[in-house]
Amino acid sequence: MSNNLLYVFHGYGGENSLLPLAAHMKERGFHTLVVDDQYTPLSRAETFHLLTEQKQIYSIVYITSAHLWFDEFNYDDFFWKDSAVISAIEMLDFLKPVYSVYYPHDLECFMHPSEMNWLDLFDHVMLPYINNDYYKLKTICPNVDIVGWIKKREEVSPAYTEVPSTYSPLFFPSNISSFYKILGVKGYADWFIKYISPSIPLKMPGTDPTLHQILTNHGFTFLDPSVTVYGAMSQYNLIIASGDSSIVFEAALSGLPVISILDGMMSDEMCLQHIGGIPGVYPVHPEELNSFIEDLNKSGRQLEHSPNILKPFDFDQVLRLLTNL
Repeated sequence: MSNNLLYVFHGYGGENSLLPLAAHMKERGFHTLVVDDQYTPLSRAETFHLLTEQKQIYSIVYITSAHLWFDEFNYDDFFWKDSAVISAIEMLDFLKPVYSVYYPHDLECFMHPSEMNWLDLFDHVMLPYINNDYYKLKTICPNVDIVGWIKKREEVSPAYTEVPSTYSPLFFPSNISSFYKILGVKGYADWFIKYISPSIPLKMPGTDPTLHQILTNHGFTFLDPSVTVYGAMSQYNLIIASGDSSIVFEAALSGLPVISILDGMMSDEMCLQHIGGIPGVYPVHPEELNSFIEDLNKSGRQLEHSPNILKPFDFDQVLRLLTNL
């Protein structure tokens, strides 16, 4: 192990998929630093001051799951104003790392099309599984490896090993920031009350206290946020997700049937284009959800499923790739 290497993990909030790897390497004695203003709240100036100090001590290995162009201006356009956001392109330029790695945070879209040709700036691209992007990237990047999905630490017992007598669903809401922006907290709570049965547990990455209280008062239950995505999935035999969110792919590509709620955050046509062709994904509109599940359980019909092609993250393989530089 080189004592002169610092592994800088860069991302932001729910789109920072690298925290498990950062923790894994820190536990094994590597020097690590997480740059994520929602994880360690520092101003932009404080972050650059810290990085300047670290550059004087260490050679930098830079690993990011951030969109390459998401700076303050672009982040505000997609989410909300955050003056501390630093783009991956800017980090590359500032750090001048001895080695750089890109790993996606989303299974539906590894990166935006406008980003792909810029990934030749990275020494290594690591991907969760093989799709069309993999073959494109092989022509752009010097090193491309399949290393599994970082949020998947264990295999999920496939729901199709037995025909279930009833389906017990779990809902992973997405597009949360967009709902807050459009409807407000109270309006978002009303959306749940109108369309989602309180009998369906909710697994959310973080919940506004007011939203949590309103929904709890209406009989909704929340899974503990510390439970992993796949730890939660292993307890249920039907997953509900939003539109084309990463959860749709995380569940479907692990062999679990999925209901995709067409919630209006993008056009139905665009959403169906993204999720079309995946066996075991059932798109429904919010007002159709409860009757779909009720009819399914009354009929005894077994849902289709996709092959389990999404493998757990191979920490040993990634550690070899990051340390044999």
